[in-house]
Amino acid sequence: MTILWQFDGSFRIDVARVGDNHRITFTGELDAFTANRLGANDPIRVYAGNRYTLDLAALETIDASGVRAIRRIEAVITDAGASAEVLGATPEMRRLFDLIPNAARPGATRQPR
Repeated sequence: MTILWQFDGSFRIDVARVGDNHRITFTGELDAFTANRLGANDPIRVYAGNRYTLDLAALETIDASGVRAIRRIEAVITDAGASAEVLGATPEMRRLFDLIPNAARPGATRQPR
């Protein structure tokens, strides 16, 4: 696994790639502050036709801004012609995704448009 992006020791994104499959692992605290920094950096390179798994299992904290950041990343992936799947959400995270309008449900796969 390769560290793709890291912020202040409190949050990082790792990527593992096998062929056309990319596992993007989010670790640490994805809150308003880190989500804002993440949005400004846009570190994930997307290849059309590939498959991306956004793994939330290593997140310690996520708030509404973090959920929006995950949704934005998911949209960037599918808009580029790849597929995205969100996995590893706790029941609490799933409830947070449910509370935010138009939030993609963790565990659901979005196909490219």
